[in-house]
Amino acid sequence: MSVETITLGCRLNFAESEAMARQMPAGQDWVIVNSCAVTSEAVRQTRQAIRRARREHPNAKVLAAGCAVQLEPERFRSMPEVDEVRTRDFAAPLTVPAGAHARVRSFVGIQTGCDHRCTFCSIWQARGPSRSLPFEAIRSAVAREIDRGAKEIVLTGVDITDYAGGLGSLCRRLLDAEQHQQADEGGEPGGLGPPGSGLTHGGLGVGVHRWPPCVRCGGSHILSRMPGRGRFKAARVRCRVRAGAR
Repeated sequence: MSVETITLGCRLNFAESEAMARQMPAGQDWVIVNSCAVTSEAVRQTRQAIRRARREHPNAKVLAAGCAVQLEPERFRSMPEVDEVRTRDFAAPLTVPAGAHARVRSFVGIQTGCDHRCTFCSIWQARGPSRSLPFEAIRSAVAREIDRGAKEIVLTGVDITDYAGGLGSLCRRLLDAEQHQQADEGGEPGGLGPPGSGLTHGGLGVGVHRWPPCVRCGGSHILSRMPGRGRFKAARVRCRVRAGAR
């Protein structure tokens, strides 16, 4: 049995793809297409990837999952190339998605969902409300990835600056548990700390890789329509980005 993953979109999708690949039933070849819905182009590329997967793997089953599938499940079920559609149950208990990328870096999901209702964004509908994974589950997932040979751990999520109890506290607890190495902040501009801020503890380090995904347009007229973030004017966003680039 072979399982191939085709992942579009964010780092959390990569972690979820690897987790799904390990859970697929034996006795059948699978191609998992984990979709993205952040733009209409991402949705188009998802459909294109599904068709290509069927051409290149005619004897395998094609599983469609991810944000685009969550938003339009019937559209993907109607594709003749798709054998199975998997959607999310927001009421189900969370498990920590984790998996290696390029054999060195492992993505570990610590949070999913979003409580914001941005004018331009549908991810809160595709991912549901913000939910955080418990520390012990995250610690176990990190330990497993290190045992599998990961040299770098990337903590990821939809808005990890909203992690319950605080992202900094989580990182310190992981460092106490002798785990490391990188926290990937997919979050809000308000979660950006001083440039170069990181954590060191007991000789281990957490490098903070920041990117503000919700600032896809830096115009004040767009920012003013983003609930809870109208206070982030274009000039302030530019100042934060320039400071972080130094």
